[in-house]
Parts: sequence; C-alpha cells; structure tokens
Amino acid sequence: MRIGSPPAAYALLAVFGVIACASQASAQQLCSELTGNKIYGVGGSAQTPLIGQIASRLRAPANPDDQLTIIYAQPGACYAAVAFDTELSDAERALTATPTGINALYWNQGNNSGQPCTLDAGQLADFSSMQTYAETCPDYDEKPAGVGDFKGPVGTVNIIVPTDSSQSSISAEALYYLFKFGPDADIEPWTNLDYFTRRSRTSAVQLLLVKAAGLLEETSGDIQFGWDAGTNGASVAAVAASGVHAMTTTAAAVTVPNTEATWGFVSGENYEQNRLTLRTLAYQHTDQECAYWPDSSESASDKINVRIGRYFLWSSLHLYAPVSGTANDLDDVENEDVRRLIGYFTGEVAVPADLPLTDIFIDNFNVPDCAMQVSRDEDLGALSSYQPEESCTCYFEDRATGRTDCESCEEDTDCPSSSPKCRRGFCEVQ
Repeated sequence: MRIGSPPAAYALLAVFGVIACASQASAQQLCSELTGNKIYGVGGSAQTPLIGQIASRLRAPANPDDQLTIIYAQPGACYAAVAFDTELSDAERALTATPTGINALYWNQGNNSGQPCTLDAGQLADFSSMQTYAETCPDYDEKPAGVGDFKGPVGTVNIIVPTDSSQSSISAEALYYLFKFGPDADIEPWTNLDYFTRRSRTSAVQLLLVKAAGLLEETSGDIQFGWDAGTNGASVAAVAASGVHAMTTTAAAVTVPNTEATWGFVSGENYEQNRLTLRTLAYQHTDQECAYWPDSSESASDKINVRIGRYFLWSSLHLYAPVSGTANDLDDVENEDVRRLIGYFTGEVAVPADLPLTDIFIDNFNVPDCAMQVSRDEDLGALSSYQPEESCTCYFEDRATGRTDCESCEEDTDCPSSSPKCRRGFCEVQ
C-alpha cells in the first residue's frame, strides 16, 4: 500500500530535465526505434553494471531466439515501486515522469558501457529493479498490488573513504549520530560534513544505511547533511577526489581536498570497480563485538563475511513485474520477455550458452544465491541459516579469488561423503 505520493519535487525535476535535455536528446537514438524484442526497466544505479553485463549479451546472442533489448532508466531505487503503483495514473508512473526524464540506457552486443537513448513521452516500465524490498521505500508499507517480487543475487553497501584515509572502521552508533546530528555529533574525523557524500531517500544504499542506523522510520530515509551526489558513480568520484565536488542547489562546492574528513557510501559493485581509488571501511553493527569487512580482509575478494552473515550491510536484488495472479509465480508474469529475463535470474528458465549468468554475478562482485549460507526475509532483518538446493560455494571461491580448498571432481563418485555432489568441477555439500 502506498502511504504517500511521489514528492512534487520529483515531477518538477522531470519537467526541467525534459526542457534542459531536449536540444541534446534530439540527436540521440530513439529507444522505441531500437531493433529486436524490447523491454523497458527502471530502478536504481546500483544494479546498472549488472544489467549492462546481461543486456550486452542478449542484444545479439548466438541464437536469435534468445534476443532481447533491455532499455533501462535509473532515476532511483524506489521508482521500482512507483512504476507499478496502480494508485497512480499512467502519467505519474511513466519513465519520463522521473527525475531522469526522457533519458535511458541500452547496451550493444559485447559493450558493457550503456548507450543513451531517448524515451517516448509516457513510456511505461515492463520491469523494475532495486536492491531493497519495496517496503523499505518511504512511501510504501508493502509492495504494490498485482506485482511479483523475484530475488536476484546479493549485493553490499560499502562505506567508502579515500585511499590515503587513516580510518579503517565505522559503527552503527557512529552512523546514528552522524545522520541525526551532523557536525554537532563531533565524531572525528568526520566533523565537516561538506566532505560527506550522500544520496537521496529514493536511493537503496542510503535507505539501507539509514535503516542500519535505526533512523528509517524517524527520517523516511532523508539525511539533512552532506552533498547529494545523485548516483553511485558521482559518489565514487567525489570520495576519490577527497571530497571535492561541484555546487548544487543544496550544497556549496568543495574545492579544497580533505582526505581525513571525506567519506560516503556506494553499492558494492561500484566500490569494487574502483578499489584503486577508494577504500572500504569495516562495519560494526549494533550488538557486534567488532567490525567486519565484506571479505576476510580489506584486500580480499572472497565475500566470506557476507556469505555467512558477519557483514551486516547486504541485501538481495529484487526484480518486480506485473503478474496476473497474487503469488510470486514466474508463470504469472504478464510480459513474456520479462518472464524470460526474470527466469534467468531465478534459475527457472535455462540460460543461453552465451549468457553465463553465475559467472556474470560473480564477476560483477555479487554473490549468487547458491553461494550464500544465510538468508533474510526483510532488508537488514534477522539471519537464518540457509542451504541452497544446488551449492556453488566452491565455484564462487575459485572464480572470485582464484583458489579454493574444495576438492575438484568430474562426477559425484569423485567426492567425499562430507561434500558428495560434484557441481561445476568441485565437490559441494549439496
């Protein structure tokens, strides 16, 4: 159920976006004129790299029957819920009514860099994606009716600092005081919040951090201090530059770097792609006795503390689409091409040979479901022990880190009783 309308400011931004971009957009590719089977998606920028990896392979696959052109707008995670809110009009739900207006991305074969295209006025979404449950968004207490919610791989939220920062960790308690009191919190070295890079309340990474700090209900996801970078990419750039950023309507420009005072947060995918220019802080949640990195160490890439639940700041990707029934049944997804795409993510549809989805998840620094040992039923909720039907823990370790202690195999008979199943060349427990 929606408990508020999208803020009027969003609509104003969308209108101004159309006016400001129209002269440039006229020369761009029209999204509607792209060839092939087209589906339109909307959501946050955290998953744009993953969508690009998949879309670039489906644009012109080896088998023409697998062809799919994915067009994606990234105005913010919570627009994934707005897109299918039947209490809103088609005009309010249109992709062109979001802050990104007429601008969207598509991907050509073999090119993971998104190409711009111009949306037709009033274009509606066929699917949406976000790294939270819809219920975490400030305007919703449950996902919109008639919409299926399908889980994808796990991703993290990373709190980041410049490479030369002396800081190594941060706690939920520190986040609480910084988010609530800003510079009055007087937490060294983050006392000058001109050097704090944040996002808006439609951003999944911000919503998750505000929830981790225990302030989601009180603030509806808003943070009153710092500079709103707008995207994960801009957050990376500002923190890597030790806080230097342009002036906006809500924040003055910062022209003098301050390595120690600078910090921000991004999705794990965007941090991982920029490890040479950023560092991630270990995070200590409430009631934990120490702080943990997502990996076994700051320089590792095994995601072990995510997979077993020590690193608190993780959530699953959610794919949303209209369904004809009331349950999350893939067969009920109304759009055939969207049903196929979601089926690839859930494993209910066989993936094309040139779409190695598990490899794509791992290479994009996500954790596939088959490598997880814990699960959650809500964002940052209680952990439950989890055993996937077909494990890929050993394969994940080998591909993500280049090594694993698991035994190699060609068939089940090569494996010991403690890990009796031969999967992807390694002996797994299930």
